[in-house]
Amino acid sequence: MQIKCLSCQKSFLIDESKYPVMPKAFKCPGCGSQIPTAGQDGEPKEKPQPPVKTEDAASIKDQILRELLSYLPINRKDQGEEDEDEELKPKALVCDDEQIFQELLRSALVKLGYSVDVADSTAKSIDLIRKNDYAVVTVDNRFPDDPEGGFKILGAANGLPPEKRRKLFIAFISADLATMDTNSAFVYGANLTVAKKDTKKIEQILRQGLQDHDRQYRTFFEVWEEVKRAEITKM
Repeated sequence: MQIKCLSCQKSFLIDESKYPVMPKAFKCPGCGSQIPTAGQDGEPKEKPQPPVKTEDAASIKDQILRELLSYLPINRKDQGEEDEDEELKPKALVCDDEQIFQELLRSALVKLGYSVDVADSTAKSIDLIRKNDYAVVTVDNRFPDDPEGGFKILGAANGLPPEKRRKLFIAFISADLATMDTNSAFVYGANLTVAKKDTKKIEQILRQGLQDHDRQYRTFFEVWEEVKRAEITKM
């Protein structure tokens, strides 16, 4: 390898075989200046990286998000098969404005056997709850369009006819609550509370919460169905 001193312009030949790792610089025998090895023999010198622009940072963030979402275990089927299966499944609704949490919650509910709708605003969430018969609804505490959106969604769900509300399992997700806080769940009119930091374990948490809910209300639902059948028989 041939190197050249930029100070005295003298050239020197270096035997690379003598160096397991090539030094970053050599001392010039002539003038004593440091001769960097980078950029010698036509090797391009390292250039400082320009600062990342705001729009580029946003693009990088979106790319990272898409890559993270691609690792989520969501099984895709042929459209016809998927449509046929969806009609037979109980329905669930995810009320959340952030895509990463939408997909995490959706993935967990699909694994638990639900057909899942997603609402990314307070108004859309309330509209879907009133129009559809859901078995499970997950509600995020805050929405960009309304910081109190989560509580308004809970209010709309708890305002449903009693028979419809009893069949609805609501998981309230908030950074301010502990997971499975029964007191807070009772106060807010939810069936389950989930700390935001625990959403990575949401499938396990929902499964446990639904099992507890089923055991608690199984007898009630059986009696309720008997009462309805008796009323129909009398008509």
